[in-house]
Amino acid sequence: MSIFDQIAGNGAGCGCPQIGVPLPGPVGPQGPAGVQGPTGPQGIPGPQGPTGPAGTAGLAAYGGAYSTAATNIAMATPGTQYVVFPETPMPLSNMTYFLGRVGVSQAGDYEIIYDVRGVPAATGTMTLTVQDNGVAIPATVITHAVTAGAQTAFSGDAIVPLLPGDAIGLAVSSSVANALQISPNVGVTLTLKKLDAPVV
Repeated sequence: MSIFDQIAGNGAGCGCPQIGVPLPGPVGPQGPAGVQGPTGPQGIPGPQGPTGPAGTAGLAAYGGAYSTAATNIAMATPGTQYVVFPETPMPLSNMTYFLGRVGVSQAGDYEIIYDVRGVPAATGTMTLTVQDNGVAIPATVITHAVTAGAQTAFSGDAIVPLLPGDAIGLAVSSSVANALQISPNVGVTLTLKKLDAPVV
């Protein structure tokens, strides 16, 4: 092949390097990123998740009673329990009210909250208790030293198991012959709430 063929680029068939054809150079550096484009349209909503567990329906049973009358409870015999009479029932659900006592219709654990405020006539000790069918509930017994003419308060909270037919009330006793003048406005409160069973 002549030198003229090589210059003209006709040496492909002879295995000779072509003359006059530039070789590609190295890749240059990457240019800067362009500006961000506009946000695309919102996708379709995903499927709805499963329904969560059902919530609790509230207290299965509750109720109580209170007193606003400034009544006087005479305790002529020391050590004898005398009934404290809350004469006004609170809203009741699966409970009853009769003569100062709250009746239970469902078995279960109940929270009992109680408060009695008054002024004793004599100095000594007084004991307040919540009664179940006339029997003192041990977890509710409160004893205070009292002074004649000075207001005293008995407040407590207990959780106890109760059965259908239980009648819950309040009673007070004194170490000496005494009297308790119940405070006016709200001097006596008794409330019961059935606690929910644990979710298994």
